[in-house]
Amino acid sequence: PRLTQKIEFYDIGNINHAVLEDFINMIIPMNDKINDLTEDNVYDLIEDSTEKVFREMSKEITAFDASNRNAYFKNKIRRTLRTTGLTLVKQLKSTEFRPKYTELPIGIIDENNEKVQEDMYIDALEYKLNNCSLILRGIIDRVDVFEDDNGGIYISIIDYKFSAKDIDFTDVYEGLQIQLFVYLKALVENGEKLFGKNPKIAGVFYYHLDDPMIKSDSEDVKKDILKSLKLKGFVLNDKGF
Repeated sequence: PRLTQKIEFYDIGNINHAVLEDFINMIIPMNDKINDLTEDNVYDLIEDSTEKVFREMSKEITAFDASNRNAYFKNKIRRTLRTTGLTLVKQLKSTEFRPKYTELPIGIIDENNEKVQEDMYIDALEYKLNNCSLILRGIIDRVDVFEDDNGGIYISIIDYKFSAKDIDFTDVYEGLQIQLFVYLKALVENGEKLFGKNPKIAGVFYYHLDDPMIKSDSEDVKKDILKSLKLKGFVLNDKGF
């Protein structure tokens, strides 16, 4: 039988996460000037990040050049990331929250992790059981921060998903959808290490990585796309916030 090279789902996931980490890390130094970024600026940044990641992963993932079908997937990833980069920046322009951390470790999963070595991580949550301990670790895709006039620090976390997903509190209550809330608890309880004080919860969201095809009579298709890619989740209900 002929050997075929396949693109695995986790390869696509690794590429997307790596590109968005690099892209947001380039945005962070521009936090004060996000509103000045044009679409062309954003496209240039996301394409630079995409090219960088494809170049760095070229030896690990060779399947993209193995067939026309795989090349199609490569172009689809590029299109999705272009749409994602523009959408994320437009979302940031509509709020005072700004990205602070990407791929933030909760607990030490890999001692060779660059962020762990730089002491840029949150301690894991640990629960003592009868004869053992339960330690909850993970990695947060993105942490956004806002500091109010009184010095209070509010955080929201964004988790990138490859399918449409929303938070269902019934599932949360039954323990089926607790990942983001574990992350929030870790940040609130152990976040003083990074923020200098314990932060307060502002929101928790999913972002669907997609390049949707919109059937619309609207003249502003980009606006319809942005609407279809809005963050799904919950925000703090506090009028004083």
